[in-house]
Amino acid sequence: MDYQPHSLLCFNDLREPCSQLDCDLVESVRDEYRDVCLRLASKDSLTMLPNRFWLMNYLQKRIKNIYGSNTVMAMLFVDLDEFRNIKYTFGHVFSDELLYQVGSRLSSLLRPGDYVARLSYGEFAFVLNDIAYTEEVRHMAEQVSVSLSMPFVLSGEQRHSMHASIGISMYPQDAEDGETFLKHADIAMYSARASGKEPYFFYQLHMSEAILEKITIEQHMRYALEKKEFILNYQPRVDSQTGQLRGLEALVRWDHPERGLLAPQYFIPIAETSGLIVQLGEYVIELVCQQLAIWKKHALPLCPVSINVSPRQLHRNDLMARILRHASENGIDPALLEIEVTESCIIEDSVTVKQQLEAFSALGMKLLLDDFGTGYSSLTQLQHYAMDLLKVDRAFTANLENGDKSAALVSAIITMAHALGMKVVAEGVETLAQLHLLQALACDEVQGYLISKPVSAEAIAELMCRPTLFSEMMFVEKNLNLKTAFLVL
Repeated sequence: MDYQPHSLLCFNDLREPCSQLDCDLVESVRDEYRDVCLRLASKDSLTMLPNRFWLMNYLQKRIKNIYGSNTVMAMLFVDLDEFRNIKYTFGHVFSDELLYQVGSRLSSLLRPGDYVARLSYGEFAFVLNDIAYTEEVRHMAEQVSVSLSMPFVLSGEQRHSMHASIGISMYPQDAEDGETFLKHADIAMYSARASGKEPYFFYQLHMSEAILEKITIEQHMRYALEKKEFILNYQPRVDSQTGQLRGLEALVRWDHPERGLLAPQYFIPIAETSGLIVQLGEYVIELVCQQLAIWKKHALPLCPVSINVSPRQLHRNDLMARILRHASENGIDPALLEIEVTESCIIEDSVTVKQQLEAFSALGMKLLLDDFGTGYSSLTQLQHYAMDLLKVDRAFTANLENGDKSAALVSAIITMAHALGMKVVAEGVETLAQLHLLQALACDEVQGYLISKPVSAEAIAELMCRPTLFSEMMFVEKNLNLKTAFLVL
């Protein structure tokens, strides 16, 4: 049957002259249509909660009505910490069901006269009206935190509990208008999330400058991940005696369109607290597998590449599957990937982390413990983990030339690591004197600017073809019983 544009004709007719009765009817239809559009524009279609558009209109009217009075309001900015990663991992259907249940649960906490709106993704905002005591606000924040920590049953079987970071701002104490009211609650939420301990923070003036910078970086990082602005450099790890290439460490850099190449210390801490480290980490895995495939295609002598894996990634049950998928898609043996973790991963003694590491080891993937000596782990803890290489932190390497005590400490670490079946890598080797001492102490491998700075994949391809990264044959200094090398920088 042919489509008949009745509605189109009807609205076209609204522009034609009409009788008073017809005009009244048209005006009534117009008003009803306008109301319907306004309701649709003011409601989140997934959770059926008010949306940001409604919230800002409400705040504008409410603040205008109570301006100059003693009325106090509170804004709770609620962010579901892991929501983006859940959506990224399980997909839209799963995350939509979760959001709907979250919205229903938050709505059940409302007092008469209060509102909750969904802002975007996993962000919600509570407006608490007519606050008499600050304790009322604290109580609501605690209720929200406890409520979300209770498991959600999804798809009839999946159970997930949520952790939320909550920021609180007060009107008129912290803001004079709705936009600032919401922004300051958002800033307080970032402080709560960065603390990693407290579920909620009240806004304080000193938060603004530092948090706004972090918010800006996080927002830019989300865009950068979409636009694939992150690149990898690789730093060689060599045999301390022969200079032979033993492995590479993949180091992520942000190729920022305005600020140029940014080092990890600029963005990794924010990626950790925001949860973006999961997406960034998988992108690094993907890039490494793709690069190994390119080197393989050019028949280069491949060596293992270590990937820094964060605690957040290790706690995800799908990490192994994702690594294997990227390796398979690129035709790469998983044993060419090494997993590099920090001391914090083993200090907590998590069953999940231990099982993940054992699974990696079972596939022939070597395990590296990074920055040893900077945390609170001990070599006795390492007995419970199948670590293959222990990387001595650069701070120990830097102090080697400062006296016998530093050398004795490094010697003790190397001896005990060897007793536990681990090889030792010294990080941050920058001088020949440091190299000589490490050779004498039987350190297995070295890494640092003396060998090579982190360089591009193209530069690594050239280094792979060399039998040694030492430019001349090693020779023995008889008096010191040390070996010396001239290294290619």
